[in-house]
Amino acid sequence: MSTTLGKNIKDLRTSLNMTLADVAEKTGVSRQTIQRYESGVISNIPAQRLQALASALGTTPDYLMGLSQFKTKEEMTKYFDDKFLTPELVEEANRPDGQVVGYVPGLSDKEEKDIQKKLDNILNQLDNETGLMFDGEVVDDETKEKLRISLEMVMRGAKKEAKEKFTPKKYKK
Repeated sequence: MSTTLGKNIKDLRTSLNMTLADVAEKTGVSRQTIQRYESGVISNIPAQRLQALASALGTTPDYLMGLSQFKTKEEMTKYFDDKFLTPELVEEANRPDGQVVGYVPGLSDKEEKDIQKKLDNILNQLDNETGLMFDGEVVDDETKEKLRISLEMVMRGAKKEAKEKFTPKKYKK
């Protein structure tokens, strides 16, 4: 991983026409330290310094370490919004009749309540942690809402699939 990390640091730095001194100044470390990161001599970079490097280079720590294909959080958000936030889903989410987003016909009231209870429990646990983080940043309310909608839809789909799969034929209508 250290060669990927060093290569990504160097590639980004050169693509931004930044010198070692520029990056060093923005991160608060010496020029030699940045050079050692790039060459792979130092591969165990503390998290705070990695975050500072990512900020200086306009990217994320995950990208620097080779864990993500997306250079920026915005690039990743756009990719997933374009891929999964279809116009149909947006229309479904904004229904004037107040119908629950991702409603799956065939679930009983008890199953609906179970899903809501589990969803509330999961979201409360996430909120009660030291802070829900993504790419080293605290998650904003809009992202939390997208997460809630996604979790709810997945839970409903899984519940319906399990119901279809595990209900004996004699009880199916």
